[in-house]
Amino acid sequence: PFDQSTGTIHWFVDGNPTPLRGTYTWDGRLLVLFMRSTATRYVYSIIGEDIGGITVDDPKDIDPVPVNTDPVPVDDDIDPVPIEPVEEVDVDPEPANPGGKPIEITDQTFKTKVLDAKSPVVVEFRADWCPFCRQMKPIVDAVASEHRKTLIIGLLDIDANPQTTGEYKVDGIPTYIVFRDGASVARIVGAMPKTIFEQKIFDALK
Repeated sequence: PFDQSTGTIHWFVDGNPTPLRGTYTWDGRLLVLFMRSTATRYVYSIIGEDIGGITVDDPKDIDPVPVNTDPVPVDDDIDPVPIEPVEEVDVDPEPANPGGKPIEITDQTFKTKVLDAKSPVVVEFRADWCPFCRQMKPIVDAVASEHRKTLIIGLLDIDANPQTTGEYKVDGIPTYIVFRDGASVARIVGAMPKTIFEQKIFDALK
């Protein structure tokens, strides 16, 4: 049923009626999905749609679907898609982020650290419980360090900062919103390789 580029998975652990939620990305060729080893059932939903008249924000009344544990055949003949080299955008000769590390963003500091920033800022909407966010952490750290002369990467916890999360209508995580001169110029959703992540950012900053 994964026929959308992004979606939400609700998975259940036996004995716990409250579902845990994660996101996935699907490019037509490869689906990467992380669930806990204890997950025994899941509910699939498309972001922004209902399941049987029940919104995805209220999945407790949805009958869970058993997880299919059958191995999925992998096509070894898929040709890799060539990736064009990343075009660096020269924004400022001085480092935008001298420390070269992602910075923390909150509802209270969002305006000063993002909207009023002189350099582009990529804000990652994330949560500690999100497996895709943990998967992207080394990539995000590397991009923040390697491109510290060009941009700043900020981390915003969606659970601790609901005001900004709601204002920018973030439905799945990780979501990366690229800001320049106080305006959002691109939105990137899901986990992906470092080269693709960089390319999407710098495409938005051209």
